[in-house]
Amino acid sequence: MKKKKHLILKILLPVLTISIVVFIFFNSSQIASVSGERSKLVLEFINKLISFTGIILSEHFIRKLAHFTEYAALGFFMCLSFRVYTVKISRCLIFSSLLGLLTAMADEYYQTFIPGRAGLVKDVFIDFSGLIVGIIISLIIVYIINLVIEHRNWKRHKIIHIDSHF
Repeated sequence: MKKKKHLILKILLPVLTISIVVFIFFNSSQIASVSGERSKLVLEFINKLISFTGIILSEHFIRKLAHFTEYAALGFFMCLSFRVYTVKISRCLIFSSLLGLLTAMADEYYQTFIPGRAGLVKDVFIDFSGLIVGIIISLIIVYIINLVIEHRNWKRHKIIHIDSHF
């Protein structure tokens, strides 16, 4: 059963990661007017959602938050994807960071070919920041899961060890 779950994760996590990359490039392929309309819809929804706070967000903020969020999701799933294939956390961190940075750079370069869009270096920094946050969250979750598993194994071993004395 454990091997079956691991196999499912080895397939599912990379598929989710690739899907996020496709989603990012799909969003980048939208011409400026279409992208702007989508941003306005999201802005209206979020501003209604948080209206009780008295805070009103700008379209610029929403667009940058979208960059950050897309890449946080990418970092999260990319790191987990590498994690199911390697035991070393350092490899997950390095491969996810480098591949995520290359994705951000390619995405911004791709946008230079879309009418009304521009590839901005500051967006690469925003994307990379989101990526790192996603990677950190995934590593924290992996760490917590490992602690829970170790605790369960310790309790199980302790119970078996105590039972063997009777």
